[in-house]
Amino acid sequence: MNGPRVSFALLLYDEFDGSPIRDSGVVFRAGGRIVTPLRKREGFYVFCGLEPLLQLEILRPHFHRESVGICRAELDPAYPLVRVRLLRAGAGMFPGCRWLQADCPEGSEVLAYGEELARASAVEADEKGARLILTGFTTAVVTGKRLALDRNSGETFVATELLSPNAYRIDRVPKSFPRGGAAVHRAYLSRGDPGGVCCIPVEAGDGDLSQAIYRAKGEAQWVCVSAAALS
Repeated sequence: MNGPRVSFALLLYDEFDGSPIRDSGVVFRAGGRIVTPLRKREGFYVFCGLEPLLQLEILRPHFHRESVGICRAELDPAYPLVRVRLLRAGAGMFPGCRWLQADCPEGSEVLAYGEELARASAVEADEKGARLILTGFTTAVVTGKRLALDRNSGETFVATELLSPNAYRIDRVPKSFPRGGAAVHRAYLSRGDPGGVCCIPVEAGDGDLSQAIYRAKGEAQWVCVSAAALS
């Protein structure tokens, strides 16, 4: 007798450092009820017997709640995989990072930028997506981390794979690439809390950051807000 049909598989990542989230402390809700996936040793959460179109709510302690729309018809039927990055919440709950605190509208996306990590000489598209080509060798390890080329646009991308010492696979092609190359900056993404405050995790050694940028829901304009470092 055949078991329930697989709807999709889910991989969860920590937005801050790109590390996989594989533990059993994650709660999933769909249609107002808790759904329990099969947890695979490789890190997959496998969902079976769900509606072809649904809104999946993801809750994990010390991370922002995430709601993801999933349409099974848009997934590869041979490999129906969904990847989701969860945003850290609650300053002091994670070792290995420090925090910026900023006032911002509830629910708004918030970005802070670090110092220059490297120089990019090109962004190249290929059959698998896009590659970011760095100028010279850099010791910075950015696999799984969010990056930016233009700090004024609010556009970011994630380095998903190291292809060679000078090239990374990235998850999207930036809309524009400056002639002559560009600086590559670490980008830190977070979200405004219900109290109108956002705590943004940043690398412990990433300069003296003093500004963050937020975009309120429905607004395309990014504006600067003051941010203070938390001890």
